[in-house]
Amino acid sequence: MAESIFNAHAAERLIDAHAESAGLLGVGAVHPMVLRCIEELGVSVEGLKPKQVTKEMVERAEVIVGFGGVNSQRNAIKFDVTEEWSAVNPSGIAYGSLCAVRDEIARDVDDLLDRLSSRS
Repeated sequence: MAESIFNAHAAERLIDAHAESAGLLGVGAVHPMVLRCIEELGVSVEGLKPKQVTKEMVERAEVIVGFGGVNSQRNAIKFDVTEEWSAVNPSGIAYGSLCAVRDEIARDVDDLLDRLSSRS
């Protein structure tokens, strides 16, 4: 969610920034309810798929956002989380709750974009 929302909002605001979302495992597929929830915002989900964090991603990152206390201690790729967002894990929650998580992530994304644009 964060990747697609960030990239769409950055483009709308003409901010030269790009997000990559990745997890410690990055397996499977994005759940169809998550895709539908993102599309409701008018945000494209084309090409959106789970990815495993890589050394190259970490090296490119200016900001690394963690969700729910994720850290790299259980991963071969070590990284420091720059900021922690408190959105709940959307796995197994009802659609309305999932969209509430999406809205919380969108607010966090917009806050981050505000801070990034003020640095320019």
